[in-house]
Amino acid sequence: MPHLTVFLKIPFDSESLTHSHTAITFTHWLPVGRDKGIVVQDGDIRVLLWFDEKCTWWASQPTSDELKKYVNIDARYIYADVQVRGLGPDLLKYIQTRDFSRIPEKVDDPLQLDYIKVARDVLTSAIHRVNRLIAFSRSYKGQYWLSEYKIDFDRLRSYFCAFEGRAQVDDGPTFMFHPSQTDVMRVTTEGEDRYVTESDWPALSEFVIGSSKPQLIGELLAGSEHLLSIGHYRSAITEAVTALEVAIFRFAGNCNADKAFAPHMAQRLALGSLKSQVDHLGLSATVNYLLPTILPEELLPASVISECQFAISRRQTIVHNGQRNVPERDARRAVSAIRACCQLLEKVTDVPAEGDHNSNVGR
Repeated sequence: MPHLTVFLKIPFDSESLTHSHTAITFTHWLPVGRDKGIVVQDGDIRVLLWFDEKCTWWASQPTSDELKKYVNIDARYIYADVQVRGLGPDLLKYIQTRDFSRIPEKVDDPLQLDYIKVARDVLTSAIHRVNRLIAFSRSYKGQYWLSEYKIDFDRLRSYFCAFEGRAQVDDGPTFMFHPSQTDVMRVTTEGEDRYVTESDWPALSEFVIGSSKPQLIGELLAGSEHLLSIGHYRSAITEAVTALEVAIFRFAGNCNADKAFAPHMAQRLALGSLKSQVDHLGLSATVNYLLPTILPEELLPASVISECQFAISRRQTIVHNGQRNVPERDARRAVSAIRACCQLLEKVTDVPAEGDHNSNVGR
């Protein structure tokens, strides 16, 4: 049965999909050629990762022998030859003859969908193995400047364009392998509470003129949401949980009892010991047991507190159990709930963060 081979040239700049200075660094040696490559067989898909001397070319163009004299050899990209078996003749013919000057006809929809599925499988297999190469270089060799790819199937066109996707069937002529003519763009807008209003201007002006530090909780939350936006879901959760911890300990030390509790509860609680209790219990027990007990539902809804409990549990799994893959949906749930909880706690906390002029979280 004929097989399809897709040839990709994958840069190590995973953030912008461009050939840049980001590189895996070797010393006095580079595994040049397909015969020194890494081969992985995964069902009907075979991946070969390999380098040539051109991967190192930048200001100069050393030969393979000359590379042996170099202390640091920067390989800026890697080749991936992805071989796929088990494809039908109609699909192979469609992939070879796909006319990119026009939108596919309705009658071609089934073949186009199969083409996209093949492209997804090819991309997933190649990137998974490249990410493992990056992960080894980061964790075992300390090459912290490398970052793993986050696959976004809405950007299939961008990936295969950036990777200079070509293909061939058996030993036939090569042809362009671009499964899609367009990318899918998803646009989200933030609520108006994120925007600077006229009433914010005096406080903003005073902050610009002054020398006070930015608000820690808001800075942590903004950092978490930035990490979320670029697909770093594990880091986004850990940063958000740090913001929640700061907000809770600040609340415990500067609680406004009249705002936080019902009158009878405010009288019964020994607020002077609240901070020591939170210190004693720690973050997890405070969120799981103390806050739901002392704060009323109308101030801190059960839905918010349960999502925060979920976020802390996720963070514990990431930090202590080494969880690597965090679903985007889980990360967004966690960060959103923590922002809501921080804003609610701030309303019943007397002292603004670090002497800020405007203590509104994230504003």
